Amino acid sequence: QYPIEGLYPFVDIYLAETMSVLEEAFQVVDALSIFYQTQTQGELAKHPLLISFTLRSDGKVRSGESVSEVIAKLIQRAYEKKVELIGVLFNCCEPEAITKALQEIRSCSDIHHHLYHPPLLSKRCTTTSLS
Repeated sequence: QYPIEGLYPFVDIYLAETMSVLEEAFQVVDALSIFYQTQTQGELAKHPLLISFTLRSDGKVRSGESVSEVIAKLIQRAYEKKVELIGVLFNCCEPEAITKALQEIRSCSDIHHHLYHPPLLSKRCTTTSLS
């Protein structure tokens, strides 16, 4: 049995934190996929997944993999395994490393079509001055 089965009734979302190599994240995606495929109770609602990586000081995943390659491969794996990956995060690393990773993501147009870009704020939204 996977821990996923025991957690399922008590959670709304799964969060895998401090992944240091893409293969670890793949194992999480695969475990969720297997869990949903083996359920005999009919169609269970699939809880979404967030995966968080830890980074080196140069902005790469601890294994040395570039974040843009990791994100592209992770999105593809989740799609193939029918797992709803709703976010890729960074934790347990220097803020400067996250800045470098985000700069790499911004400059890699190959993955932009996979990323959610929120709509611009409505003109109804205004900022209020406290003067």
